[in-house]
Amino acid sequence: MSNLLALPFKKTWPVDVKTPARQYISDHVGTHPDEFRDDIKQWQDLRKDAAAETVHEDQVERILL
Repeated sequence: MSNLLALPFKKTWPVDVKTPARQYISDHVGTHPDEFRDDIKQWQDLRKDAAAETVHEDQVERILL
């Protein structure tokens, strides 16, 4: 008998970060949101990978960068 307790991962849902991030940059930063287009895309891709249903050790390196 094992003394380890298996806990399920916290459930998370996909979230659109592109639109709110672009709006925040437009309202508060003072530069055009297109300057951060690649950064926002990378952020959204990482969020999608982190919220995936399956967890695999190969994903850890990509998520942690």
